[in-house]
Amino acid sequence: MNRLPLISTLIFGFLLLSRLPLPATFSIVAYDPETGRFGAAVTSRAIAVGDRVPWVRSGVGAVCTQASTNRSWGPRALDLLEKGKTPEEVVAELVKEDERPDNRQLGLIDSQGRSAGWCGKWNPDYAGLKRGENFQVQGNILAGEQVLAAMADAFTGTKGELAARLLAALEAGMAAGGDSRGRQSAALLVSGTEPDRYGYTHNLYDIRVDDHPYPVRELRRLYRYKLAMDRVWSIKTENLDEVISELKKIAAEYPEQALVHYQLACRLSLAGMIDEAVVALANCLRIHPTYRLGAGNSRKLEARMQEVWDRLKSARAPGLDLERPE
Repeated sequence: MNRLPLISTLIFGFLLLSRLPLPATFSIVAYDPETGRFGAAVTSRAIAVGDRVPWVRSGVGAVCTQASTNRSWGPRALDLLEKGKTPEEVVAELVKEDERPDNRQLGLIDSQGRSAGWCGKWNPDYAGLKRGENFQVQGNILAGEQVLAAMADAFTGTKGELAARLLAALEAGMAAGGDSRGRQSAALLVSGTEPDRYGYTHNLYDIRVDDHPYPVRELRRLYRYKLAMDRVWSIKTENLDEVISELKKIAAEYPEQALVHYQLACRLSLAGMIDEAVVALANCLRIHPTYRLGAGNSRKLEARMQEVWDRLKSARAPGLDLERPE
């Protein structure tokens, strides 16, 4: 029997598979003792990494399970932490129960800021873990050890809320070389602390980028969008001048957010400041050209915004494509 064709086929298949992008991943788990919040952030060459790697639970901890991901390690680790196991005990139990622990990677942190991790021996280089005060970073198929070092430095050196520090860590990891095979998806999770009236504690942030050429950059954009809209919806005053003043501040701080400019245009139109409303609507449409006019149940606002739209359309402002269905 001539085995040469079979051997040639196997060699060709091996060479082909060796050129395919492996699901390289790096992540961070962290605890903020001032707020009691837990966070996890991750980016990967695999699609939809936020669907399986990061896990957080209010009052309990944060977990990232990756490499050849055993998704059950996420909720299982949180259950064990909630029962009073230490992070080291949780890792030992999960590894003992698993059929392929050498292919796994894990990072977790508890409500005392204690972290632990696992990096199986079959994780492709560079793979490793790095601990710090109230956080741990981990990754596989990285450009080098400098990726984890840069993440740790960025997290400890960044001021602000937990989500901002987690994002800074991901951005620093990317700047230091990131995944050696490229990038595709990213996710950010931060637990809440206060239950709603039904007794359920929602995550403060749950932002995912499933498939994007620059996933960490897109994650930052979506994070800023949520910050901007939280500011908009938190405006409580009914004084129109005060609302306009606050919206102008938000638009200046988040100039890339189309909906902020749209909200400003609506309020300016109600105040009879049509020229300024035209400018605000133009700013919105330059960012989001397919935006539609919508005024809810307010006929007055609908009429004013139609006037703004007609004025803008007749002005033929440069850089705007206004020939679209309303």
